Amino acid sequence: MESSIDKSALWLKKSDATLQVASVLYRMGHYCDSISRAYYAVFYSIRGLFAQDDIGAYKPMTMLAALGKYYVNTGKMEPCYHKAIFQVFDLRLQTEYECISAIDMNDAKFTLETAFIIVNEIRNNLIKEAEKTTKS
Repeated sequence: MESSIDKSALWLKKSDATLQVASVLYRMGHYCDSISRAYYAVFYSIRGLFAQDDIGAYKPMTMLAALGKYYVNTGKMEPCYHKAIFQVFDLRLQTEYECISAIDMNDAKFTLETAFIIVNEIRNNLIKEAEKTTKS
Protein backbone atom coordinates (compact mmCIF):
# COMPACT_ATOMS: atom_id res chain seq x y z
CA MET A 1 0.00 0.00 0.00
CA GLU A 2 1.27 3.46 -0.92
CA SER A 3 1.89 5.87 1.92
CA SER A 4 0.58 9.41 1.83
CA ILE A 5 4.19 10.62 1.45
CA ASP A 6 4.64 8.39 -1.63
CA LYS A 7 1.42 9.73 -3.16
CA SER A 8 2.52 13.28 -2.44
CA ALA A 9 5.84 12.66 -4.17
CA LEU A 10 4.07 11.25 -7.23
CA TRP A 11 1.78 14.28 -7.43
CA LEU A 12 4.78 16.59 -7.17
CA LYS A 13 6.60 14.69 -9.88
CA LYS A 14 3.56 15.07 -12.13
CA SER A 15 3.39 18.75 -11.20
CA ASP A 16 7.05 19.29 -12.12
CA ALA A 17 6.64 17.59 -15.49
CA THR A 18 3.55 19.66 -16.26
CA LEU A 19 5.35 22.84 -15.29
CA GLN A 20 8.12 21.98 -17.76
CA VAL A 21 5.53 21.57 -20.51
CA ALA A 22 4.00 24.93 -19.55
CA SER A 23 7.43 26.52 -19.92
CA VAL A 24 7.95 25.02 -23.36
CA LEU A 25 4.51 26.15 -24.52
CA TYR A 26 5.20 29.66 -23.24
CA ARG A 27 8.50 29.85 -25.13
CA MET A 28 6.71 28.67 -28.28
CA GLY A 29 4.13 31.45 -27.94
CA HIS A 30 1.23 29.17 -27.03
CA TYR A 31 0.12 31.37 -24.16
CA CYS A 32 -3.35 29.96 -23.50
CA ASP A 33 -2.00 26.41 -23.46
CA SER A 34 0.86 27.49 -21.22
CA ILE A 35 -1.63 28.96 -18.74
CA SER A 36 -3.63 25.73 -18.79
CA ARG A 37 -0.56 23.58 -18.11
CA ALA A 38 0.66 25.96 -15.38
CA TYR A 39 -2.77 25.69 -13.76
CA TYR A 40 -2.55 21.90 -13.80
CA ALA A 41 0.94 22.03 -12.30
CA VAL A 42 -0.51 23.99 -9.38
CA PHE A 43 -3.52 21.67 -9.23
CA TYR A 44 -1.28 18.57 -9.03
CA SER A 45 0.91 20.08 -6.34
CA ILE A 46 -2.17 20.86 -4.28
CA ARG A 47 -3.27 17.25 -4.75
CA GLY A 48 0.13 16.24 -3.35
CA LEU A 49 -0.37 18.47 -0.34
CA PHE A 50 -3.82 17.06 0.24
CA ALA A 51 -2.61 13.47 -0.21
CA GLN A 52 -0.14 13.95 2.62
CA ASP A 53 -2.84 15.27 4.93
CA ASP A 54 -5.66 12.98 3.73
CA ILE A 55 -7.84 15.84 2.53
CA GLY A 56 -10.40 14.72 -0.03
CA ALA A 57 -10.97 17.84 -2.13
CA TYR A 58 -10.67 17.29 -5.88
CA LYS A 59 -12.68 20.03 -7.58
CA PRO A 60 -11.11 23.47 -8.00
CA MET A 61 -13.49 25.40 -5.76
CA THR A 62 -13.44 22.80 -2.99
CA MET A 63 -9.64 22.73 -3.23
CA LEU A 64 -9.46 26.49 -2.80
CA ALA A 65 -11.80 26.33 0.18
CA ALA A 66 -9.80 23.49 1.75
CA LEU A 67 -6.54 25.42 1.25
CA GLY A 68 -8.06 28.32 3.12
CA LYS A 69 -9.44 26.17 5.92
CA TYR A 70 -6.56 23.76 6.50
CA TYR A 71 -3.53 25.79 5.51
CA VAL A 72 -4.13 29.55 5.45
CA ASN A 73 -6.32 29.71 8.55
CA THR A 74 -3.89 27.50 10.48
CA GLY A 75 -0.80 29.46 9.44
CA LYS A 76 0.67 26.64 7.32
CA MET A 77 0.39 28.79 4.18
CA GLU A 78 0.70 32.52 3.72
CA PRO A 79 -2.48 34.19 2.41
CA CYS A 80 -0.55 35.66 -0.55
CA TYR A 81 -0.08 32.13 -1.97
CA HIS A 82 -3.77 31.38 -1.59
CA LYS A 83 -4.61 34.60 -3.42
CA ALA A 84 -2.11 33.76 -6.18
CA ILE A 85 -3.69 30.32 -6.60
CA PHE A 86 -7.09 32.00 -7.06
CA GLN A 87 -5.54 34.18 -9.79
CA VAL A 88 -4.03 31.19 -11.59
CA PHE A 89 -7.34 29.33 -11.42
CA ASP A 90 -9.19 32.40 -12.71
CA LEU A 91 -6.82 32.92 -15.66
CA ARG A 92 -7.20 29.27 -16.59
CA LEU A 93 -10.99 29.65 -16.59
CA GLN A 94 -10.70 32.67 -18.87
CA THR A 95 -8.50 30.82 -21.35
CA GLU A 96 -10.53 27.65 -21.50
CA TYR A 97 -14.13 28.73 -21.10
CA GLU A 98 -14.44 32.21 -22.57
CA CYS A 99 -14.68 32.45 -26.33
CA ILE A 100 -13.14 35.91 -26.58
CA SER A 101 -10.35 36.47 -24.13
CA ALA A 102 -7.70 39.13 -23.90
CA ILE A 103 -5.03 36.69 -22.69
CA ASP A 104 -1.56 37.76 -23.75
CA MET A 105 2.10 37.05 -23.13
CA ASN A 106 2.06 38.99 -19.84
CA ASP A 107 -0.80 36.88 -18.47
CA ALA A 108 1.02 33.71 -19.45
CA LYS A 109 4.28 34.95 -17.94
CA PHE A 110 2.52 35.87 -14.68
CA THR A 111 0.79 32.49 -14.54
CA LEU A 112 3.96 30.54 -15.26
CA GLU A 113 6.07 32.46 -12.74
CA THR A 114 3.32 32.20 -10.13
CA ALA A 115 2.96 28.47 -10.74
CA PHE A 116 6.70 27.97 -10.15
CA ILE A 117 6.47 29.90 -6.87
CA ILE A 118 3.38 28.04 -5.67
CA VAL A 119 4.70 24.60 -6.57
CA ASN A 120 7.94 25.36 -4.72
CA GLU A 121 6.04 26.67 -1.70
CA ILE A 122 3.91 23.53 -1.59
CA ARG A 123 7.02 21.36 -2.01
CA ASN A 124 8.62 23.16 0.95
CA ASN A 125 5.45 22.66 2.99
CA LEU A 126 5.46 18.94 2.17
CA ILE A 127 9.13 18.62 3.11
CA LYS A 128 8.54 20.36 6.45
CA GLU A 129 5.62 18.08 7.25
CA ALA A 130 7.55 14.96 6.21
CA GLU A 131 10.43 15.98 8.47
CA LYS A 132 8.03 16.46 11.39
CA THR A 133 6.58 13.00 10.76
CA THR A 134 10.05 11.46 10.56
CA LYS A 135 11.14 13.09 13.85
CA SER A 136 8.02 11.88 15.66
